[in-house]
Amino acid sequence: MKSYHSKISVIFALALGLCCASVSLRAAEPQQWVADIPIIDGLTVAAELSFSFDSPSGRVMVIYARPDKQDTDITAAYSRLLGALGWQADTQGFSRASEQLKIEKVRVENIDLWRFALTPRPAS
Repeated sequence: MKSYHSKISVIFALALGLCCASVSLRAAEPQQWVADIPIIDGLTVAAELSFSFDSPSGRVMVIYARPDKQDTDITAAYSRLLGALGWQADTQGFSRASEQLKIEKVRVENIDLWRFALTPRPAS
């Protein structure tokens, strides 16, 4: 019986340690996330314009964000960040598995925004 309780105690201690480590790592991250799309510091999501849904081909997500940084800072940050997350740069933006992500600056009602369009990748 004692062995059983000590195993439970060890498992509980490991789980608690992992939870604490996870919380401290998240607090140090410099960005927010919308689903699994990172939103870097310097961008504020415009929730009233953004949307997502599931289609028969896969998920579709369009996120609009207001910039607080220069464009070159934003594009450079995403080039580094998305590569580290497994996205491959291509002519349409970035692709990973069965999805593509296009990031572009757009103008909506005379306001500069960044649009993140996640869509199913067309079959080759």
